[in-house]
Amino acid sequence: MCKSNNRARPASSREYRWRGQPARVFFARSRCVLPLGEESLIQATRTASTTAAESIAPDAGALLALPMVELLGMLRRGEVSPVGVLEACIDRFAAVNPTLNALVADPFDAALEEAAAAEREYATSAHPRPLLGIPFTVKEMIQVSGMPLTFGSLVRRDRRATADATVVARLRAAGAIPVGVTNVPEWGMWTESYNHLYGRTSNPHDP
Repeated sequence: MCKSNNRARPASSREYRWRGQPARVFFARSRCVLPLGEESLIQATRTASTTAAESIAPDAGALLALPMVELLGMLRRGEVSPVGVLEACIDRFAAVNPTLNALVADPFDAALEEAAAAEREYATSAHPRPLLGIPFTVKEMIQVSGMPLTFGSLVRRDRRATADATVVARLRAAGAIPVGVTNVPEWGMWTESYNHLYGRTSNPHDP
């Protein structure tokens, strides 16, 4: 799809000039810039990234790699349980977070209680909520009740959220379960998650 300037651009790319040559920016897991006509490099980059990510925690299992819609289907059919999904998340965090430094605070105990409640809802309700049992994380700058709300700044190191942000409240209302808050650029002003409070988050494809 990248062999000619005359071909239609995909929705997930933007064309401009790089080192004096026509180039296209691809927006996927991370931004990469490749000269037009380098289609083979795109696949090589994706393969290398996947291999690097798997090498961090090869035994984490395929469950968390499923698209959300497939995972929801499995939850609704009783093929997996909300507690089982959440425990898989916690195991994954334990395996990769010491290397990545992505998760900076977690409410695992409360999340496990919510997952147990989700199991009961699946067992008793003919119409479970649309995202019931799906775990999610948000940036530390977004309010999750009881979690740090420092924006990565030392001057806010003791601040904690006293309520959920609207987006978090709506996800909870739909049955999703917050499992933690993740690192941020200080005050959200940079392109990488680094600050003097939590340190730097590493690239999961090249830690």
